[in-house]
Amino acid sequence: MNLLLVRHAHATWNGRQWANDSERPLTDLGTKQAEALGQALGRVVGHVDVLMSTPLTRARQTADIIARATGWPSPQVHEPAFSGSDHSGWVKTLLGSFQGLDVPTLAYVGHEPTLSELITLLLGGPTQSLMVEMRPGGAASLSFEGPPIEGEGYLNWLVRPELVMGAH
Repeated sequence: MNLLLVRHAHATWNGRQWANDSERPLTDLGTKQAEALGQALGRVVGHVDVLMSTPLTRARQTADIIARATGWPSPQVHEPAFSGSDHSGWVKTLLGSFQGLDVPTLAYVGHEPTLSELITLLLGGPTQSLMVEMRPGGAASLSFEGPPIEGEGYLNWLVRPELVMGAH
């Protein structure tokens, strides 16, 4: 399986206006980041079988923009099994949902620190010490011989949003 992980693009951050964190939308910069990333991903990745997103507004907006730019399938909202500060539990739940999909290429739009923890787990397994930073509007491509399994991933590339925006 090829697994493409995307962090949502730049979002608003105004605690008074967006008391509910799940409703924060993309900024104008975030929209431009998502458009540029979508165009780049369309050229580099080509076809994606399934595009998934968290239900949070900024992730859904990023996924929608990428889908339009690439011609990928409409994003499927992936509801978290639970929320809170137990990111390792969420990472394991997310990995389990990926393993249940029998598709050649899957793209997922999500958040930090979940994406970094997932990449670390897939590349090095639970005993490795590896630091990965996913910036807003960044993406990573991993590949596996079969379904994604802890410690068995290959990092194809990791791109920061500045590289994509500069190439746009």
